[in-house]
Amino acid sequence: MINVLSALSGKIFRILIISLTFLLLMTALTGCTDPDQPEEVDPDLDEEIDREREAEELIEEPGEAIRDGLLTLYSDDGDTHYLVESEQAVRRQELQEVTFEPVFVSAFSDPEEEPPADEDFEPEREPDYTMEGEFGRYDIPAGELIIPGPSTILSERLRFETHDAVWRQRDDVISSERPTEIFGPDFIAYGQGFTAPGDLESIRLYGDEDEPARVRWLDEEEKENEN
Repeated sequence: MINVLSALSGKIFRILIISLTFLLLMTALTGCTDPDQPEEVDPDLDEEIDREREAEELIEEPGEAIRDGLLTLYSDDGDTHYLVESEQAVRRQELQEVTFEPVFVSAFSDPEEEPPADEDFEPEREPDYTMEGEFGRYDIPAGELIIPGPSTILSERLRFETHDAVWRQRDDVISSERPTEIFGPDFIAYGQGFTAPGDLESIRLYGDEDEPARVRWLDEEEKENEN
């Protein structure tokens, strides 16, 4: 009887040792974390992770590169480069678009300025012209930069006051189907829409039956007032 009890006691002792060892091992693996106590989080680390996540959401699409509210766009033929700047640039993944509020665009039409494919375009000269508006939208699948509402296009010699201007990457064309005024050094042109290549070297102004396109030449006094 004593031998049997001794054997049982030894067996129970070994079971207790094994159980205790297993418990210690599980505690070590879980880091002794109390599930009722929240883990301490470094706020600086969280902020850094948020910035990285936001950057990942804004970058990594063919033909675009957003950095600090700056989007670089290229026409398909490489003849025009656009730098799209904004105080607030937001990419909406579900809509496949990037929005800008407000929007300021610098256009460069010199193909010799094209950088290597793995570099951002940062020209050292003044843009050929600029476009600006209160709001802008880049439609990624369509490859279109749209400035809804009033917009201004300004070059060295011309100023466009138009609405709903659109630039298309595939054919490098700027257009609008809304009323447009073009101010030159000695004329003002009026139309119900226009189209122009990305370099603005030629402009086609449209009218309709009620409002045909027209040009009004300025006299000397009007020229001075315009200037």
